[in-house]
Amino acid sequence: QLVSLLDRQLPVSTEQLSIGLKATTLAGRFEIRSDNPELIIDVAHNPQACAALAGLLVDRPLSGRRLAVVGMNADKEIPRCLGFFSGLIDHWYFASLPSPRGATAEQLHRYLRQAGCQRPATLHTDPESALAAARADASGGDQLVMFGSFLTAAAAG
Repeated sequence: QLVSLLDRQLPVSTEQLSIGLKATTLAGRFEIRSDNPELIIDVAHNPQACAALAGLLVDRPLSGRRLAVVGMNADKEIPRCLGFFSGLIDHWYFASLPSPRGATAEQLHRYLRQAGCQRPATLHTDPESALAAARADASGGDQLVMFGSFLTAAAAG
């Protein structure tokens, strides 16, 4: 009822609606924050979103290494989520989440190793320090990917 009342006062054409929808972005969904190194932030925290993010990364050009900053809640399907990235990530920066539901960096690392991935990984007390370490290690052409939860994405500032 409210929509039809508003439509009488502020009519919006189908074309205007289409333009608005095409221009809409969602913060934290494949959000590219910086370049050289490129920083991609995504709140992906379930298998469907992680599969989608991994697919986007496969299609994205990369001249250097891909470094992942990951913090997740312990009640998520962590092994399955990490599995989508097993051949895509050159170095992992695992972060403990400052929340009662948060997985520790040690737990995330254990899941990665159980999945058979032996790529280098470092463990951090929080997403901010994990991102700082990844930035310090990155060089031109590298790509930083930060994902796993809303808390992790928010730590990018």
